[in-house]
Amino acid sequence: MLFVLLSGIAFMIMGHGLQTSLLGVRAGFEGFPDYAIGLVQSAFYVGFVFGTLSGPWFVRRVGHIRTFAAFASVASMATVLHAIAVDPWSWIALRALTGAALAGTFMVSEAWLNAIATSASRGRILSLYTLVSLVAYGASQLFLTVARPESFELFVLVSILISASLIPLSV
Repeated sequence: MLFVLLSGIAFMIMGHGLQTSLLGVRAGFEGFPDYAIGLVQSAFYVGFVFGTLSGPWFVRRVGHIRTFAAFASVASMATVLHAIAVDPWSWIALRALTGAALAGTFMVSEAWLNAIATSASRGRILSLYTLVSLVAYGASQLFLTVARPESFELFVLVSILISASLIPLSV
């Protein structure tokens, strides 16, 4: 079970890491002003706070698996919409939406990890989770080289990675 959870988390974080870097690079290519690029990147954290506060409400209403699936789907859709609506204000809204959605997925994932941990294994599980997160985030940067940031392919790759996080957790 631990491997399943960590593999889903790894896909999610790889998608998130690639998206974070891609948006900054692509916004520069699109000629966004520096302040707009900062607002796009900061909007993630505004959304993350909202997702942290609203996530428990969703879990109580529909359960952990459905909450994770819904939030992952929203994050995947928001990523593709970045390639369609290329302007700072749309990206700010989409980035906030992504932050809220990823907060929900991380909340559910960490709740699952906490549920399977015993007092004796909690430290090892937390350190393994941190290791997987950092490796996945670092590895995500390598995906910037598989396509031109000016094209839509990297946005699709982010969406695929986020969608792939659903597979191990749903099956």
